[in-house]
Amino acid sequence: MSKEIFEELRKKTFISYRTGQEEYVRESLNNFFYFIDEEFQRNGALLPVLDFLASDILSVKGIWIALPMSPLHFFLAYNLSAGYRDIEKDEVIVYYSNNPLKSWVLILHELAHRHLGTIKTSDDFLKTIFEETFAYLVTFIAGYESIYKENILVLIDLLSRRRLVNNSNEMLLLNIIIPRLLAFGLSKTFSSQAIKNIPKQMRNDPLEIVKKHYQEFDEKLRKALSNAFYSLGFTELARIFWDKDDFSSRISTDAIGKIIRDEFIDEEFVKPLTIMAEIANDILEKGLGYVLDRYSDLIRDISREPRVMEKLKLLLYYPTVFMLELSKS
Repeated sequence: MSKEIFEELRKKTFISYRTGQEEYVRESLNNFFYFIDEEFQRNGALLPVLDFLASDILSVKGIWIALPMSPLHFFLAYNLSAGYRDIEKDEVIVYYSNNPLKSWVLILHELAHRHLGTIKTSDDFLKTIFEETFAYLVTFIAGYESIYKENILVLIDLLSRRRLVNNSNEMLLLNIIIPRLLAFGLSKTFSSQAIKNIPKQMRNDPLEIVKKHYQEFDEKLRKALSNAFYSLGFTELARIFWDKDDFSSRISTDAIGKIIRDEFIDEEFVKPLTIMAEIANDILEKGLGYVLDRYSDLIRDISREPRVMEKLKLLLYYPTVFMLELSKS
């Protein structure tokens, strides 16, 4: 099965690139598949996970790797996410920054989202939390927990001691903090062989999984999770993990946001945002004609990607509206 999966991955992987990056495309693809081939041979935890995701690898329409400053890099940067699942096109898009490992983990993360589908809950917060938890759990079980572990341990230490207050960044809690903490605890419970049993439980009643296994988490992790859920208003769920208010001090999500990092977003990743902001300012100050002349090569390149065209038109013709949307993303 692993050989079939490898060949399917090679066949379905495409590169988004700028004019002049043609040689880099070949080099990037060769490096990427050389790395994956080594992972198939080296990482024993990976193979059961790939068997688990085999149907998704075989049926997904495409996997796009966005080279730096490529059209799809602009798309990812606008969405402030290094990995993205285009549900309508049934494609996965990930950022590539000379590190095949990170691109590979992002691909597994997005394929795990595809495999799980939609969780049955009327609460959008819980839906987001558990869908992200499952995706992180799959990558952790596949042997890639180490990418996140240092940051997770910092979070556990902070949130097990300091009560979370002034929650002004719900997305940080919903998409990163709580899912990573839950996946970290659950990964000690579920082996790569048992992963096939998780999706059905997660879709139907994710809270049941938590209630069944939370006592296996260590005390600091339970306290940290209680703190995070409490800050979102899930009081009863918070008390499942920890029912005492014995935190020594306070901390805000803004303060945590300065400590926590997204391992896949760096200065290079956010460069398109800086460029788009410059273009918007230039339009307002110097006019559209100046921008079309100065940025002609860039505009021509990124307009090749339909997913970018809508935002590009908004940027060029309504720069103020574009910057307002960007500030909300």
